[in-house]
Amino acid sequence: MREFIRRLEQRGCLLVVEKEIDPFHELATVTQLAQAAMAISPLALERYHQRLMQETTRWWLLSNQAPPV
Repeated sequence: MREFIRRLEQRGCLLVVEKEIDPFHELATVTQLAQAAMAISPLALERYHQRLMQETTRWWLLSNQAPPV
């Protein structure tokens, strides 16, 4: 997975969101806005809040949703 992410970054095909995201309220909106504005399919969220654990995870969340046509 790290190699895949590295290759996407090298090609300029990965948009990375560094701000902490709350997946319950913000994930769908951030994903749709970022992909519509940038026309980039892969989106990586570096920090997203884990509601059940009440902490921010250090694992990346990747989305491959295609932008709207």
